[in-house]
Amino acid sequence: GFDTVVLDGRFDRLSYEVSGADSGIIGRNDDRLVFEGMEPVQFTQAAADFTYVGTLFADTINLHDIPDGAGPVQMEISGTGETVQFANPTGKLTISGGLGSDTIVVQSLDPAFAGDLNLYGNAGGAPPVVWDLGTDSVRFSGSINTHGGDLEAFADNINADAAVTLSTQP
Repeated sequence: GFDTVVLDGRFDRLSYEVSGADSGIIGRNDDRLVFEGMEPVQFTQAAADFTYVGTLFADTINLHDIPDGAGPVQMEISGTGETVQFANPTGKLTISGGLGSDTIVVQSLDPAFAGDLNLYGNAGGAPPVVWDLGTDSVRFSGSINTHGGDLEAFADNINADAAVTLSTQP
C-alpha cells in the first residue's frame, strides 16, 4: 500500500530533494525532514517558492498539471524519485536536475500558475565554469504560460515539440 506524506501549513519556501526512489529531504523554510519508504509526497498549501532537486545520477523529471486538481494540489513532478504533488507556488517553481545526465520534461503547467519557472539541468542559475560531465536536456512537450512570470532554462539541449508555445504573457 501507499504511505503518503501530506504536508499542510504555510511556508515561504518548500523544497524536495531526491535521495532515493522512495526517500528524500523535505525543506520547509529552514526546517529539514528526512524520510524513507514513503510515497507519494503532497504539499497542500501554496508557498512563495517551490524547489525540486534531483540526484547525483541520471534523472528523468516530469512536470505536469493535475487535471481539475486533486483537492489542494495542482501540479505533479514524477521521475527518478518519489512522486511529488503540490499547490501552485505564488512566486517561483524551480527544478534542478543536479549532477548526472538529467532530462527535465515539461508536459504542462496548471492553467492558474502565475510565477517564474526556472529549469536547470545541473544547479540553479547560469552554468558554472566547470561543467557537469553529464549532458542535460530540457524538453517542452506541451504548451505553457507563466502568466507574467519569467521562464529560465539552462541545459546542454533545450527543445520544444512541434506546435508547442512557450509564453510569459500575463
